[in-house]
Amino acid sequence: MDKDLKLIMFDLDNTLFPFDELWRDANKKAFDNYKIIQGIEYDDFIPLYRSYDDYFWKQHDAGLISLDELRELRLIKTLEDFGIYISHKDANEYFQMFFNILISNIKMNPKLNELLATLKKDIHIAILTNGKIREQTKKIKNLNLDFIFKNNIFISEEIGVEKPDAKAFLKVTKALNVTPEATLFVGDSWKNDICGALNVNMQAVWLNTSNQNEQIERNNLCIFNGQIESLIEKLINR
Repeated sequence: MDKDLKLIMFDLDNTLFPFDELWRDANKKAFDNYKIIQGIEYDDFIPLYRSYDDYFWKQHDAGLISLDELRELRLIKTLEDFGIYISHKDANEYFQMFFNILISNIKMNPKLNELLATLKKDIHIAILTNGKIREQTKKIKNLNLDFIFKNNIFISEEIGVEKPDAKAFLKVTKALNVTPEATLFVGDSWKNDICGALNVNMQAVWLNTSNQNEQIERNNLCIFNGQIESLIEKLINR
């Protein structure tokens, strides 16, 4: 890892907090409280829901559907397989209930925030996250990360481009007057975070907590299988 770094940039979901774990919990609670779904077993529902979620994410990433359409269609198509037909409005109400539960469960991690504050003392830090301004801002505020990152928070809806597009990464480095070569990106998504960062000549740390298998033949890449707190401790002591 280059000691001449000027900026460390972090992804948000599944990097600075365990989004997938909270997603699972919130989705189960939303399912249990959604009257239209009564009569379906969650263990029968969730494999189909995840399958449609994966399918529609690919449609979204290809620019074929919006994020709102993705969120609605994954539920609509899942319930159709059970002979239940709902409107886009119904599906949106389910998502809003799920999201409110998710947000209520996102809490500050005092140890992580203390480590980030220490890291910030000798290097610039920033967040670059895909998503909607309102939703990502709520997560960041619940985590109390807004007090640490302050103006160095970049959300795709606000900057007009999503990772892994090179323009997303370069907009941040330009705004902070740092070269990509002097930037380290930390993220969990191989495609959106790591490939995107490496393609603009940044260094990258792949926070591979899910032990994904990828063919790794890239310079400027470190794979880290531990917790984010341990990684930041290493960055502080680099």
